[in-house]
Amino acid sequence: MNRKILKKEVIYEFLIFIFFNIFYFALFTPPSDIIFLGIDTRMMSDEIIQILKPSSFLDFIYDVFYGGRIIWGRFFHYFYAPLVFILNLFFGTYLALPQIILFINYNFLFLGLTILGRIYIKDKLFRYSIITLLLTFEIFSIITLRTTSQEIFIASIIVYFLNKDSQLLTKKFVVIIAVLMGILCGIKFTNAPYPIVIFAYLIYSKNSHIIKFVFSSIIGLLIAQPSLLIPKVFNLYIDDIFHHLDYKESNVTNFDWIKIIYENYGRTFLIIFILFSLLSVNNLKIGGNTYLMLIAAIIQLGSYFFSDGLIRPHYTKLPMILIFFYFFNIIEKSNYKNIISLFIFIFIFIGVGENYQKAYEINLYKDRSIAKIDQLYESKPEVILMNEVFSFVKVYSKENNIPLVWWSISTTPYYPYSDYHWTSYEEPDDYNLYIKEMFERFEGFVKGKCSNYGGIAVNYTQSLNAELESLLLEKNFEFLKQFDQKDVDGDYFYRVYAAPQNGIPNDC
Repeated sequence: MNRKILKKEVIYEFLIFIFFNIFYFALFTPPSDIIFLGIDTRMMSDEIIQILKPSSFLDFIYDVFYGGRIIWGRFFHYFYAPLVFILNLFFGTYLALPQIILFINYNFLFLGLTILGRIYIKDKLFRYSIITLLLTFEIFSIITLRTTSQEIFIASIIVYFLNKDSQLLTKKFVVIIAVLMGILCGIKFTNAPYPIVIFAYLIYSKNSHIIKFVFSSIIGLLIAQPSLLIPKVFNLYIDDIFHHLDYKESNVTNFDWIKIIYENYGRTFLIIFILFSLLSVNNLKIGGNTYLMLIAAIIQLGSYFFSDGLIRPHYTKLPMILIFFYFFNIIEKSNYKNIISLFIFIFIFIGVGENYQKAYEINLYKDRSIAKIDQLYESKPEVILMNEVFSFVKVYSKENNIPLVWWSISTTPYYPYSDYHWTSYEEPDDYNLYIKEMFERFEGFVKGKCSNYGGIAVNYTQSLNAELESLLLEKNFEFLKQFDQKDVDGDYFYRVYAAPQNGIPNDC
């Protein structure tokens, strides 16, 4: 009988899986070429691809354990790499590697929600409706490559073990939970409240496994960030954390995360959810120690009150998912389950409709084939212009022996792909041309130390800044050529500069 029930559950979950994948892949179709992906999605995809295409064994070891921006955590990359390799064997004829990577990423969200649903929600129809509803929220981390899905998946496994060992008395479970907690923090440092809350609980309950938990958490952190064993990298990691904590954009406030939650989940849904949660508080007790994850989730959200730095929508997703499941569990035990079920179905239709309206301008649903999608991307005026500029840069680079190319990325969604990767074990001297992104925007490049290295500088802009132009010319750069956009609304243009190269910008 249990086997039949499990089989039915798998079938229903598989149907949600099919709908979820078709819906998002059709409307938010990632192009085959990595250059058309957003900057973070592109860089993270590229790091995974580099693991699969190393130039040597040493390059492979380097890419697995260190390459890339360490703030993201290497576990994300080397955990995905073998999955990408396997799926590419079966689907490589039809899908490009960046598409497979995104496919894997948003399905980890599905797996995480499914595990949490089985733990928290007993009624199957109620569970399936909640999983479907939560798949419609905060689509930024679904259609772009972020660590959010993996974090939710790992958190779901932690909840599973917390539910299995209600008092954390089993050494095996404590060690597993601790390692997973360490990995969770290594992937994103903002997840620190989760191991801290568990650690506080172990101290409060005078648990005999406290030392094992601490030691295993450190092991987990090193699994996620192996390069932290190198003192220099450890210092860079700490500096990177403070840099992100202090990263500011215009009009950022301490309350932005509340606005983000309101925009992602909707005022009406949140009001109804909070109302029914309050009406069901008499069923607050829940089995196991999974409430510890709820406390950590609330602390994680509350900590954003103390940050006036940048808060992205996906920063709130893990804690919100845990809060939703915990309180849906409470509502399920109340007399209001059927009423809120009706609201959930309404919100599913609303969410699906809103996400349909947000579909990419170029997508599989409208354009029917991936080949057609790639052709449409290639024919965009800004892409044609970019290729024209890059052709000019390659010729100038070769004729003048200046392999270093700086490319602005703040105002353009696309920029050329370089065969050399700064996060690889290889040396740029082995390449005829290598591209370095202007992460600090054109102004930061001109006023900072990076421009002291010379090279070819390509700026995509809407207006000429006389002050920056003058400063760049003072640094021995000369203006080479301007390329104007050729479409009707061509407000943007490229300006290309060059100066004799002075070394390799490894510190930029």
